[in-house]
Amino acid sequence: MVIPIDRRSPVPLYEQIVQHIRHLIETDALPAGAKLPATRELAAGLRVNRNTVNTAYEELLAHGLVTAHVGQGTFVAPRRSANGASGSLPAAPSRPAAPRVDWVSLFSKGSSFAEDAFPSVPRPAAGRRPAISFAAGGGNSALFPLDQLRRSVDRVLREHGETLLSYGTVDGFPPLKTFLRGYLLERGIEAHEDDLLIANGSQQGIDLAARAFLDPGDVVVMEAPSYPGAISVFRALRANIITIPPLAAGLQPGYLENLIQRQRPKMMYVVPTFHNPTGLTAGLETRKTFLRAIAGYNVVVVEDDTHERLRYDGPAVPSLKAISRSRQVVYISTFSTVFPGLRLGWVVADRPVIERLAAVKRITDMHTSGLIQAAVYDFCQRRWLERAIRQVNTERQRRRDAMLAALDAHMPEGVTWTRPDGGLWLTVTLPDQLDSLSLLDDAAAAGVLYTPGPCFHANGGGQSELRLIFSQLPLPSIDEGLRRLGRVIKGALQQDTPQKPRQKASIDPMM
Repeated sequence: MVIPIDRRSPVPLYEQIVQHIRHLIETDALPAGAKLPATRELAAGLRVNRNTVNTAYEELLAHGLVTAHVGQGTFVAPRRSANGASGSLPAAPSRPAAPRVDWVSLFSKGSSFAEDAFPSVPRPAAGRRPAISFAAGGGNSALFPLDQLRRSVDRVLREHGETLLSYGTVDGFPPLKTFLRGYLLERGIEAHEDDLLIANGSQQGIDLAARAFLDPGDVVVMEAPSYPGAISVFRALRANIITIPPLAAGLQPGYLENLIQRQRPKMMYVVPTFHNPTGLTAGLETRKTFLRAIAGYNVVVVEDDTHERLRYDGPAVPSLKAISRSRQVVYISTFSTVFPGLRLGWVVADRPVIERLAAVKRITDMHTSGLIQAAVYDFCQRRWLERAIRQVNTERQRRRDAMLAALDAHMPEGVTWTRPDGGLWLTVTLPDQLDSLSLLDDAAAAGVLYTPGPCFHANGGGQSELRLIFSQLPLPSIDEGLRRLGRVIKGALQQDTPQKPRQKASIDPMM
């Protein structure tokens, strides 16, 4: 504990200690139950006599601000009621107010977009029923293979701890990269060691690619709707975002060529498989049409294939990277399928791109944790990854099916939704007169949460849309949550709310 001591002050040293500790308690910097330093320790740190600290603690004890337990120490006492005299000390001499800092004026313009990257939703009011959240992403913790991962961590620490806890290589742990090369080859992606970089999750992969390629004013083409984390990365870099319909909706002949010729984009960001937020997947012919359209143009394509392993129905569709004959595609994926909290992903691209991404990563965080990479490599080498994916997919398919059944059972006429073959989410579309943002407070009051559609649109739109995530919730909660949401939507429709003015859903590049 650091306590400013002024030895020239007329205020006794013990009283200065009392005043400072009282200030920490009253401002909750020292919460109830916090342990104060031992008297000998504090006296040594302050370079004062131990009796001075003893006297200060006795003063705090006399006023009920701390409690003392023999053999245990001195602790901040529980808060007393406002009408009780105990627990308070005589007012301390007033201190001059510290000058306020106008933090908002100092923040960079780019950082303001970080607040929009992962939108929050309101909490239900106090006293309401517990919330059922369809807004929470990630995996279900009950499905995490904790025992196997714990054994992998213990093993690599025991065998390679000194090396793994030192600085590592910026592009990634070599054995993990070797494993990934084989993993990718099974999916039709040929990657040499120099074509691969390990990142702190797919989100960092997107950020590194954007920082490596984009200058303020550069044009980025992305789907509308699309992943909010990518939208905010591009906005923070002051890129000019142009939107197109999701690839899963198909492509009109000549559409992309016309767009590229008119807008001259430097980058295109797409999520062809289990698109966020609709959950839909672009077909093979659409992917081939897309690649033919960009061929010959100097544009980089960032393919976000984060959830490619989460397929429940139908045959897998090859990635753009796997079927592309050009070298334009920068491919990003992740281990978040099983371990979302470990923040471990990868980027596949031409060697010059990987070298530039590594340079950007070096000034960002030096390298990804060697311990995490080695533990995941050990986990994968023992074939636990495939077993874990099968287990989580079986359970997530049950949740997806339960959500589709509950939507069929509880949604009123006029409400539609996507039916994904995999992934974690789907999109619900409300009747035109309803607004998902306006409906959010009523839904929260009913104890059900979702993410409104405008969060996924870079240039406005999505008012009638909302995203529901099914991966986290048990089956009874899915049904109950959609029963509540259906009732809220029915109530709003019965009010005959007039249609609200809409922003244009996207910028039309053909105009």
